[in-house]
Amino acid sequence: MMTKNPYAVKALEKDSMYFAAEKIISFQRPDSADIKVKKSFLRAFRKGRFYKSNAQGRADSIAFNETDGVLHMYTDPILWSNGKQVTGDKVEAYFNTQNENIDSLKVIGNAFAISKVDSLNLKDEFNQVKGKLMTVYYGPDNNIKEAKVIGNAQAISYSDDENKQTGEKERVGISLTSCGIIDAVFEEKLLYVVECNIGAASDTYPMSMIEPEKRKFPDFNWNTKDRILKWQDILVDTPNYEEIKYESDNTLYDKAQEAVAKEKAKEEAKKPKRTRR
Repeated sequence: MMTKNPYAVKALEKDSMYFAAEKIISFQRPDSADIKVKKSFLRAFRKGRFYKSNAQGRADSIAFNETDGVLHMYTDPILWSNGKQVTGDKVEAYFNTQNENIDSLKVIGNAFAISKVDSLNLKDEFNQVKGKLMTVYYGPDNNIKEAKVIGNAQAISYSDDENKQTGEKERVGISLTSCGIIDAVFEEKLLYVVECNIGAASDTYPMSMIEPEKRKFPDFNWNTKDRILKWQDILVDTPNYEEIKYESDNTLYDKAQEAVAKEKAKEEAKKPKRTRR
């Protein structure tokens, strides 16, 4: 057991995992199916953090079953993976013990996944999917590829139209989707809702018609201040990076509102005016 500024390193064949917390316990326990086999465990209590090359996270406490490749994150968990952020009441990460990469995530309670539409610019544009329960699947390139959401499932996704001749993409609008179950696929910079079942409702709005405050869910929180970018970041409670400031492009919406206001003014001008006698 380590209790003074502790951190631990789990050396894997192809990568390493770094853990830090106020208290860390590492131990082995006989397998219930075969007492001759010992399983390795690690517990990180209070302000737990971990770093791996393709996944980083923090939570109040973290439990890692190294033998079976299962990592549990309890109380305010947040996991980052190649430009995507996942939060919930509890997060479970399942590793492929052969290639040591994450296969899937199970998010229990207030599940929320966010991805930046384009990580190369500072536009305030984020694809979002949320619900009560979420299972996230990784692709062979170690990127999040699919999210299946059950219970009060909702999604906000940006839609583009590609010119087949030039390959240039033009923003079509934003889709707002809600239903009992959502199956969404992350592909390049976009989020596609491929299946929406039980009380399905989905609408796509042009950028001129969608209010800026409706482009994010009320509990949206893209955390760049606490994100772990290198393994040394786990040695402090938070790296406390400067928050990235994103720019909202409301040009089309503002122009549309100006046009609506002008039309209203014209209609008001046509109405007969009352005069006092």
